[in-house]
Amino acid sequence: MAIKFRQFYRQDKPRVTKEVKKEIPKKRIEASKAEDKSLAVFGVGKEWFAIELDAILEIIHSFELISVPHLPVSFIGVVNLRGESVPVIDLRSLLKEKEPDEDKTEVRPCLITIIDDSKIGFLVDTEVEIVNFNEGKFSPLPDIYSKEEAKFLAGIFWYQDRFAGVLKPRELINTLTEWRQNDET
Repeated sequence: MAIKFRQFYRQDKPRVTKEVKKEIPKKRIEASKAEDKSLAVFGVGKEWFAIELDAILEIIHSFELISVPHLPVSFIGVVNLRGESVPVIDLRSLLKEKEPDEDKTEVRPCLITIIDDSKIGFLVDTEVEIVNFNEGKFSPLPDIYSKEEAKFLAGIFWYQDRFAGVLKPRELINTLTEWRQNDET
């Protein structure tokens, strides 16, 4: 094998070879990409949500939240992440979810995401479970959601007898910015 490899890549003598390429059907490629995807599934209030794992930089459990004055209600402060101040959004407040019946965790985890080269944290109510995409079923967003909700929800993920709304973090922040601009004008 090594000899064939060397002969093929000899620089002093260009070699033209005929290669037969097998075309892989697109459906098979898309399926393999879906198998490689993972979601972070978590609870917010009494509902379940998910974010693609590719959008999450890290999940922190031990942090000090520093309040900052004059921020919108959903922004509850900043955390110090290795010397960098990262704004944190309370997803329960942003999504207008009611408090859970019981505190499922003593410390609420914070998902650190990167959106347009900026780090933003999302505070959630339950431990975060990492789920492979093929362990559940993804469905497009039904028509029952409002236009605003449809902006930041990619669809519904059915996993272990529960639905989780799949959030799009960038669109979630854009929607929050729109809401803030409309409320301040």
